[in-house]
Amino acid sequence: MESTLVTVITISYNSGKTIRRTIESVLSQTYPNIEYIVIDGQSTDDTISIIKQYGNKISSWVSEPDKGIYDAMNKGLRAAHGTIISILNSDDAFHSSTSVQEVVDFYQHTPKECIIHGNIEYHEQGKQPFILRPLPHISTIKKEPAVLHPTMFVPKAVYDRSGVFSLDYRIAADYELMLRFFTSGVKYQYMNVCIVDMYSGGASDKKKYHGFIECYHISVKYGRGRVCALITLAKRFTKSWVYSLKQHII
Repeated sequence: MESTLVTVITISYNSGKTIRRTIESVLSQTYPNIEYIVIDGQSTDDTISIIKQYGNKISSWVSEPDKGIYDAMNKGLRAAHGTIISILNSDDAFHSSTSVQEVVDFYQHTPKECIIHGNIEYHEQGKQPFILRPLPHISTIKKEPAVLHPTMFVPKAVYDRSGVFSLDYRIAADYELMLRFFTSGVKYQYMNVCIVDMYSGGASDKKKYHGFIECYHISVKYGRGRVCALITLAKRFTKSWVYSLKQHII
C-alpha cells in the first residue's frame, strides 16, 4: 500500500566518494512515499556540497558533530516519521529501483511490528559481486549476528517500544539492538531477495576484529556462556584470517 510512509536514513562523514550513489539509489525508488533523512557528522570534504545539490528532494538533513555512527543513527531515528524505517549507510545503495516497493508489498502480508530483512549483494574492488545471506535460523542470533543489519526495515513502533542503538558499542551496537529486539519477542521475517548493495571499505570492514570482540561481550550480556562465546569468537577470527590469507595468496 502506497499510504505506508517509509523513512530512509543515511548517515555520513567525509563520504564524498560514495554518497552520491547512495542518494541516487534512494531518489530512484519507484515507491513514492519515502521520507529521506541525511545525518552528517560535520564532514570536511565535499559531502555537504553533494547533499545540497539535491535540494528538497531530501526531506531533511543536518551536519553537526556526533558521538559516532550509532549516535548519528539515533538522531535520524528521533527525526523519523515513517511507519517502517531503513538505515542505508553512505557507502551502500539499494539493490534496485524497486527495493523499497518490494519490502512494502511484503510488509503488507506479515504480522505487524515484524522486522523485514533480506540479502546483500557484496561488492569488493576488482572482484565479482557475490550474495550474502543471513544465517538460516534466527535463533542463532544468540550466538552471533544472524541478520544482515543493512537490509533491515524496522517498524517505528519497535524502536519506540524497545529503544534505539546503545552508545556503549562502537562497531557492533547493531548486533546488540538485534538481540534486544529478539529477546523482547519481536519477530523477524526474511525476504529471499537482495535489498542492499554493500561495498567494501566501510567501518565494519576497517574495524572488524574490534567488532568481533564487541559481539562476544554482547552475546555474554544476553546470557550466553563465556566458554561458548569464546569458541564462536575464535572461529570468527580464524575464518577472517584464513580469508585474508587467501586474498594475499591470490
